[in-house]
Amino acid sequence: MADPIIIPESAHSNLGPSSAERWLNCPGSVLATKDLPNTESLYAAEGTAAHTVSEWCRGLNVRASQFLGKSVQVGSHVIPVDQELVDSVQTFCDYVSEFDGDAWYEARVCYDQWVPGGFGTADDIRIKDGRCVITDFKHGKGVQVFAKDNSQLKMYALGVLQNWGWVYDVQEFQINICQPRLDHIDTWVVSAADILEWADKTVGPTAKKALCGNAEFAAGSWCKFCKLKFDCAARDNWVLAQVVGEFEDLDAG
Repeated sequence: MADPIIIPESAHSNLGPSSAERWLNCPGSVLATKDLPNTESLYAAEGTAAHTVSEWCRGLNVRASQFLGKSVQVGSHVIPVDQELVDSVQTFCDYVSEFDGDAWYEARVCYDQWVPGGFGTADDIRIKDGRCVITDFKHGKGVQVFAKDNSQLKMYALGVLQNWGWVYDVQEFQINICQPRLDHIDTWVVSAADILEWADKTVGPTAKKALCGNAEFAAGSWCKFCKLKFDCAARDNWVLAQVVGEFEDLDAG
């Protein structure tokens, strides 16, 4: 097999879209995790590999099967481009090709008008006057992801408004999740006005709180990928409350 194609590590924002559910609900986690080392799991590396191949396919206008048998290196992980990855990528590429408008692939969007240093990378953006379609490619199959009120994708929409709002009169967003290995596509439509109201009332104030140094911690489902989750009093108390609640339910029965 040929040497793997090495994927350089990309920059990340401490207040990025992929962690938005966590920092919007637990602003105290932002500074608490800022200097902790990043460790990329095999599953995350597989996702990065799939996104990279999808970018090649869309940019070169070729089918994913052209990369079958190659491999990509993400950090310490070497990911083979096997048939399952090819099928997943091709399903995503076929889906986004249905939408017209000016297209951006794996595009950096910034929303630092509301969040200091805030930026992220949107998988697929298609814009025309009046409407923007944002599609997020989920290669994983462990957790089914839904579009409605999805914090990550709403942050991308906010970034589109900052990046290109002066060029396009975007009034509405169609936000899509494409998760091929679960045969799952989900769609949600939201107005640009609602995104801006959310940014002004929730995103901006929460980001300011998160960077002030004394923000509160709150545990929930968003703890799953937090670097502090095994050393967090708020999460320990939350987990204990869940366990005690389960025993109370048993006693009641």
